Amino acid sequence: MILRRDRCQVLAVDLQERLVPAIADGETVAARAGILLAGGRLLGVPATISEHCADKIGPTRGDVIAAAGDAAAILPKRSFACHGSEPLRERMETLRLKGRDTLLVCGTEAHVCVLQSALAAAAQGLRVVLVADAIGSRRDPDRDIAIMRARDAGIAVATVEMALFEWLESADNPAFRDVLALIR
Repeated sequence: MILRRDRCQVLAVDLQERLVPAIADGETVAARAGILLAGGRLLGVPATISEHCADKIGPTRGDVIAAAGDAAAILPKRSFACHGSEPLRERMETLRLKGRDTLLVCGTEAHVCVLQSALAAAAQGLRVVLVADAIGSRRDPDRDIAIMRARDAGIAVATVEMALFEWLESADNPAFRDVLALIR
């Protein structure tokens, strides 16, 4: 399936101040998620950001919020799967009802909140894409197995650049140079 920007939404899971430093290559994971969110902002792809137990783990990193821009909804959760939070579930469903039936998922931890959110979203009828270079876990084997489980469950896997270039469709897109600047 080709990712069409008018049918996509992004879910950034738990990219929080005290969690990202514990993630293997966490700075890269957060940076790649930021590029995805910034590209989505430039191309009109709405974003939702989850915060897991923010009172314990801290808020979403400022760079992630800045990349997503003002239109992103930042919503709390206590369940591992984002669909366990009514505000998050309603946000994704509202966007789905507006034609945004493809959910790109990035964030942490790949084998817990990211995977459970992706599986729950797929069970709710969303076409789910796991953005492999924008997810992470404390241990690489957990991340790798999460990707394998997602694929086994029929969830597509892509990278940030795959998503951005599919959203652009052509070098003639007016946002092409701005998106290109994000990945260089």
